[in-house]
Parts: sequence; C-alpha cells; structure tokens
Amino acid sequence: MEKEKSEIRWVHVANHIHQNLFQQPYLIGGFYNWCKVFKSQIYYYAQIQGHFKEYDVVFVDIAKPEMEAAMVSRIREEIGWNSSTLIVGSVDYAIELWKGLWNLHHLRRELLNVDYIFCAEPYMGKCLNQLLNGLKDVYLLAHPTNVDVYKKIALPPDKRENLLLAMVHRYDNNWVSPWLATKNITNINKVAVLLDGGQEMFVLPYFPVVRTGREFSEWVNTLKLARVGIDSYSNVHSYGRVPVDFGCFGVPVVASKICYTQNVVWPDLVTEPWDVEHQAKLLERLLKDEEFYLQCIEKANIKVEEFGYKNSKQKFIDMINGKGEKI
Repeated sequence: MEKEKSEIRWVHVANHIHQNLFQQPYLIGGFYNWCKVFKSQIYYYAQIQGHFKEYDVVFVDIAKPEMEAAMVSRIREEIGWNSSTLIVGSVDYAIELWKGLWNLHHLRRELLNVDYIFCAEPYMGKCLNQLLNGLKDVYLLAHPTNVDVYKKIALPPDKRENLLLAMVHRYDNNWVSPWLATKNITNINKVAVLLDGGQEMFVLPYFPVVRTGREFSEWVNTLKLARVGIDSYSNVHSYGRVPVDFGCFGVPVVASKICYTQNVVWPDLVTEPWDVEHQAKLLERLLKDEEFYLQCIEKANIKVEEFGYKNSKQKFIDMINGKGEKI
C-alpha cells in the first residue's frame, strides 16, 4: 500500500503519557516527536477505542503499561487483519532492562499483532529478530528530534562558555567513567548533569558542580553554552538522544559506540565502553586542536539532519511502503 506524506492519517496511542513534556518550550527528543512529525495527536487507548479504522497508521510505542494492557492485541481485535489500517509498533526500554521488567512471551504475542515493527537502535532489533524467529521483519528507525528548532537557538563556538558537561543517565547512573575521563582535564569548568536526582550525594565528591532536577528546557539552555561534553552510557544500549542534541547545537560530545546515534553524528568521537583513556585523549584534543574541533562540528551539522522531522518522516513512509532499512 503506497502512502504519500500528505495522505497519512496517523495517530499515536498509549497507555501512559508524560503530559508535562508537552508543556515545555522544547520537546525532548524521542518517540513523542512522532506526533509532531505527522502533525497528529497522542491519545490514551480509551479515548479513541472504536475509532482506529479512521486512521491509516496507529502507532504504539510498547513499554510496560502498553504491555500490561495488551493494547496492541486489543487494537488488532477491533480492526481485524483485513483492515487498511496499519499498526506500527516500536519497543521502548533498553535491552539491558528487559530482565524482570516484562514477560518476553507476552511481548512476542503483542508484536505478532503488529504490521510493522521498528527499533531506534540496532541491538534491540537483533534481540527482536531472535524473539520473533523471522515471523516479522524488524526495521531500524531512530526516534526524531526537532533539529530545526534547536539549530535556530544554537550559539557559535566563540560565544560559548568554557564549560564541559558530563551527562549521567538515570538508566545506568554511570558517573564513574565520565569522572575518570575528565579528572585530569584542567582549565575548564566541569558540570555533571544528573537525570536521576537521587544520585547527587554520590556524585558531589567528584564533580565541582552537579545539576539535577531541572526541566528539559533548562538543560537545553545550558547545553548551548557548553564547549564540549561527555556521555555516560557504557552499560546500556541507547539510540542516543544526547549525541543528537549535542549535534544540533554543534557541541562536540564524546560517547561510547553503544549510543547508536553517536556513530552517525560524531564518528570521530566514538570509543569503546569504559575506554576512559581514549575518551580523555579525545576531550584533550577537542580543547587544544581547533581545526579538529571545527571539523567535528561541521560533520555533525550535516549528519544530525538524519534525525530531523523531514528525514524521519520519509524513513517512516519508506518503511510502511516496504522500502525501509531492515535489521
């Protein structure tokens, strides 16, 4: 079924919605941006139950609440298998978090009721391929970010502060490797940005400044001031929201290869997980070698467009037309 951009009637259905994210001046990168890409809405299942056939695409990002509600199975029961409406599903939660989080047999049953499945990073796709035994194709499609909006408020390098941001994620709370990589770097202000405020007491002895508990828009306004950054993910596979955000602002970030988008946006700043010596050398080079610094920014400025709304929309359309990138 060929679908063009202007034809798609698209809706996101969920059993949990972080409504506060939509109240922010800037929407955090991730699956909620698909609504913006298709200029549509996100609804709770109960709000549009009985109306799914009115749409061309019903999108479900499958996390624990959607699993527990057997939401995909219920949508399939309503529309049947001969409907022109497509159910498109992606799986939320990094693969390292699957153990004990949900029943994988249940996940398999839900996914078999989906028409198209995509993953935001390739290793989750490999796991789903094994889970499904080839009964469904799995596509690679990273979640979108509003690249155009971020680029409009970005600052040129000469307008930024002498600031290094260490991003510490709540899924792994790994402040150890960012600290080891940055501990010997001097003549720059170092700030640890914690996405889990409960870790603040552990991090305070290691970073001179720790920031936590702020709204996303405040992080954006801090990020655009930074000279360089380092990402903590070394234990958890991620599609990599942080490398994309840093790419939008042209702020070089060092991160491990298990952040999928780091390999695309910042290919010269990728390391093995826990290779803190390599990370330290890359940070030192960025701070001392202006030509290298600007080359990384120039490359990122082009590569980050892959995750903007326009290209994300086209990749989604390619997928449902059978032309997407399979894992």
